Amino acid sequence: MFALTAQELLLGAAGHLPYDPLESEKSASSGFLLNLDDRSTGIVLLSGLWALTMGLCPSALTRVQPRSKKASVCMPSQERLLALNQVSKNFGGVQAVKNLSFEVNSHEIVGLIGPNGSGKSTSVNLISGAVPPSSGDIFWLDQNVSKLPISQRVPLGMARTFQTTSLLAETTVLNQILTACHTCYKVSPWSSILRTKSARAQEDQQYVKAQDLVEFVGLGDVAGQTTSAISSAQQRLLMIATALAAQPKLILLDEPAAGMVAKERKELADLILRIRQRGLAVLVIEHHMGLIMEVCDRITVLNFGQKIAEGRPEEIQKDAAVIEAYLGGVH
Repeated sequence: MFALTAQELLLGAAGHLPYDPLESEKSASSGFLLNLDDRSTGIVLLSGLWALTMGLCPSALTRVQPRSKKASVCMPSQERLLALNQVSKNFGGVQAVKNLSFEVNSHEIVGLIGPNGSGKSTSVNLISGAVPPSSGDIFWLDQNVSKLPISQRVPLGMARTFQTTSLLAETTVLNQILTACHTCYKVSPWSSILRTKSARAQEDQQYVKAQDLVEFVGLGDVAGQTTSAISSAQQRLLMIATALAAQPKLILLDEPAAGMVAKERKELADLILRIRQRGLAVLVIEHHMGLIMEVCDRITVLNFGQKIAEGRPEEIQKDAAVIEAYLGGVH
């Protein structure tokens, strides 16, 4: 026989926290960051259930450890891509985000975590341009983009996925990715209509890129199938490929592991690391602590719209404020 601490009982339970209507309201207003109609691109943001997993209390530190081989990765020189400076967002009398500041550098994987209602979805919507900030500034490569809409942020190098998927049900996996390549076309619409040589050459280039992406995310075997025929985990990988089709410098992944089993999460972790190897930065918003601790270089923690901690995974695991935010205090 053995005794479990209160923390261990909480960590072992499927700790569903209260549903946050504010997060849901903001989610409903957001579209796909590739400047496509959300009804046709198939990425719609909905609030998910919180599944609290191991990795935050001291008694569970040995169970979830950051991937050791990350420390040996030789990182190229970094530049600051994204910077939030004292960003706040109010919805009526509710302050969803308060004075949030953090940065994402090139070739970096950053995690954004927090309990339900902590402001994660609002923060991602602010970064992507789905909603404007009430105050503060958002910088992209030292350019203030706080007032730019989604359509103007994508060409600068941002792309994102959303919590749930809504796909072009009758199109193929490959064509879904091709649909998202439109931001990379440089020829005029008239050139495309008249089927000029330059237009045909660019179409060929985008087709080759889409084929590469479908193989990169592991969907080569189902490239010719309709999107409605593939599994839920495959659909999430398809959303990542769709975002990558815009050739971003930073990709925002909003709960990419939702609904995945352990084997699928492991494959997702490997994919995120391979995305970084392609020269991209990644901002991961996720509830699954095992995934966050495995892939992230740094983690920012939110609670009630404010940043309460920031640091390396091993530092976040031991942070008293983080433990209290998730578990209501140390027992």
